[in-house]
Amino acid sequence: ARGICEQGGATFLQPFDDYEVMAGQGTVALEILSELPTVDTVVVPVGGGGLISGVAACIKQVNPRVRVVGVQAEGACAVYKSFKAGKHMTTDGVSTIADGIAVGNPGEKTTAEILRCVDDMVTVSDNDISSAILLLMERSKLIVEPAGASSLAAVLAGKVDAKGKRTVCLLSGGNIDVSVIHRVVE
Repeated sequence: ARGICEQGGATFLQPFDDYEVMAGQGTVALEILSELPTVDTVVVPVGGGGLISGVAACIKQVNPRVRVVGVQAEGACAVYKSFKAGKHMTTDGVSTIADGIAVGNPGEKTTAEILRCVDDMVTVSDNDISSAILLLMERSKLIVEPAGASSLAAVLAGKVDAKGKRTVCLLSGGNIDVSVIHRVVE
């Protein structure tokens, strides 16, 4: 993309490591807090970190009591590693059905915001994600892409303590290939 921008004189827009992108994605937190002002925990899928950075920064400014937990796929866990190490880290490769969060190099700015505002980071397996997708289809009639279902996967797998708490699982995206749905159902 950067090469195309150089050739055509276009401007490269960073998909997640940009404060304006983070702020725009943070508006999701305003909607959550408006609909459920007594929320205890918000669970957010994490790829490069833009969505959780915006959501967490907004929530912590409005109601610092609310816990924000990020979820990554085990096979693409650079932000999880960064969170645990307390510094920006990358992974050599990514391998997960959750292609929407398959990021090996999170943003520098997003990592800093995550370290400042996020309470915890967890990982889930592709099997956990598949179970969440199937549950969403069967019980709620929702088609949610693997990345977006990772938040529910974390709660169902017991990675996030939701018992007796008002917990929001941020479900994002319906971009799922029919062949993936077929594999999940099997």
